[in-house]
Amino acid sequence: MKSVISASRRTDIPAFYLDWFIDKMRKGEVRVKNPFYPQQVSRISLKKEDVHSIVFWSKDFGPFLEQASEFSDYNLFFHFTINDCKLLEPNVIPLHYRLRQLEKLAAEFNPATIIWRFDPIAFWRVGDRVVNNLGSFEKILEVVARVGLRRCYFSFVTWYEKSIRRARKHDIKYIIPSRRKMIEVSTKLASKCKEKGIRMYSCCNDVLLDVPNVYKGHCIDGEFLSLLFMEKCSIAKAPTREQCGCTKNRDVGDYREQLCRHGCIYCYASPII
Repeated sequence: MKSVISASRRTDIPAFYLDWFIDKMRKGEVRVKNPFYPQQVSRISLKKEDVHSIVFWSKDFGPFLEQASEFSDYNLFFHFTINDCKLLEPNVIPLHYRLRQLEKLAAEFNPATIIWRFDPIAFWRVGDRVVNNLGSFEKILEVVARVGLRRCYFSFVTWYEKSIRRARKHDIKYIIPSRRKMIEVSTKLASKCKEKGIRMYSCCNDVLLDVPNVYKGHCIDGEFLSLLFMEKCSIAKAPTREQCGCTKNRDVGDYREQLCRHGCIYCYASPII
């Protein structure tokens, strides 16, 4: 059975390593180290006859849009993370550029192949005030709905030990919201999305599945990809962490050798402390 290629959860290939990926496609394969056991190296075919679809993940699809023709022979699916918080995402390009990219992406590709990720939702303290990164949600939602997207994936940030140290280094006093607060926020966002004909999908936050218009997220969903591209791929579960709903795929990125340069404070993938 053909493989679903993930490019990539481990770094932002469309933003920073697209030329590398195109080179590997032309060569027909890529060698990928096991992130936990680097001495183990897998050879992954990128030949068209072996690839069911390529799932791109990015916060900046500008470089991809300039070279989209390189992928004309492949089925493509896109996770476009669009939120807006300079404090937590210091090197991400300004929001208005990303919204323009979304418009171009949706004009060139079927909007059903694009997921908007408002991910993650974060809370922190500034003096006596509790603040969050929800301020631009409705502005982004307006554009997302207008260009025809129908899915929004979201989660509340998980503070791993390295991201906790990173937050402290930048004097960010993060807050982990209560279950009640997460449900309250999710209910409001899901209601706004429903008004625009958009479903919200919870990524690894199953506590939110009782909220109206919130469904379990399968970021790589073999069943959906099979229907979308009218060609079967694996629907075997292949979770990457607790409550993950993803199906089998081959990730081609590398945490260290392809360091993501967005510099997000909360990022689980970045090895930088």
